[in-house]
Parts: sequence; C-alpha cells; structure tokens
Amino acid sequence: MWALEELGLSYERRDVHNADNSGRSPEYLAINPSGKVPLLIDGSVKVSESYAINLYLARQYGDGGLWPADSAGQAAGLQWSFWVATETEPFITALFVEHFQTAEADKDAARIARANENMATRLGFLDAALAGRAHLGSERFTIADLNVACGLRNAAKLKVDLAPFANVSRWLAACLGREAQLRVAAM
Repeated sequence: MWALEELGLSYERRDVHNADNSGRSPEYLAINPSGKVPLLIDGSVKVSESYAINLYLARQYGDGGLWPADSAGQAAGLQWSFWVATETEPFITALFVEHFQTAEADKDAARIARANENMATRLGFLDAALAGRAHLGSERFTIADLNVACGLRNAAKLKVDLAPFANVSRWLAACLGREAQLRVAAM
C-alpha cells in the first residue's frame, strides 16, 4: 500500500487475513491458490510476496521515480530488497513470534537474544551503508528505501535497539515520515 500511495495510484483494498481464515476461503484460494497475503491483482497480473509486489509496482509505474532510471539504481533496488528479505526477515519474524504470539511463560529469552544480536550485526552493515547518505543506492527515495523501511518499520515494537545506529535511526525516521507512509499508517 505504501508503494501504491508513493506512486499516486488508485486502488481497491480488500482485507484478507490468515488469522480469521479468510486467506483460506474458497473465494480467495480461487484467485490465489497459495493463500498468501498480501496479493496484488493488476489486470491479468497477480503478484504475492510484499517485496515482489513493491518491486513490480515500482518497475511498472515508477520508472525514473521509485524505480530508478539508471542501472546502478535499479541494481541497488534489487540488492536492498533481497537483503532485507534474507538478512533481516528471519530475525524480525523470530522477534514477532516471541513478543506477540508466545505466552509470557513460554517466551524463549535465548531466542530473543540471538535474534537481537543478529539484527545488530545487520543494522551495523546498514548503518555503514547510510553513512553520509540520505538514501540507499540513490540520491533520492527509491524502492530500495521503501522495501528496507517496510522490513524495519516495526523494529521498535519488536524491541530492537536502534540507538547505536544513528544513520539507520535518522534514515528510518525520514522514510516513515513520508506523506505516503503516514497515509497508510492512518488506515
């Protein structure tokens, strides 16, 4: 939705959730046999996986904007999208499960500590990449920034300590303060 808002595209939102099994309904499975959420339907194109959806939207509708015009910027968009998906998602997911889906008595302190240590390593890498820069891989906000910010936007709720990473903190605050993101957050 953030990518759609950044691009100024009109869209129809339909809420489908795995929690209430609407993602497993016959109607939803007829259009998306995997039952994955989210799903984008753009004409005859169906795309699931949030980062893939964002990459598709940026490439299809954001040429020279969210999707950089130059090959180096495009490569950065792909690199950072794959980076956030592979390097941070496993630890973000582990923290989400522990903090929001596990009973207090069953929380695994060692798992939380490992996830936070791994996140700190990744955030250190990201912090270095953002040193002296306002954006990832470009001089302006692109799909690289949007996808990584999407992956990290709930870091505070997951008790990830961003304080040691001044560049990440500055950059993430700027990304999350964008008008399009604020409109989505208000929904």
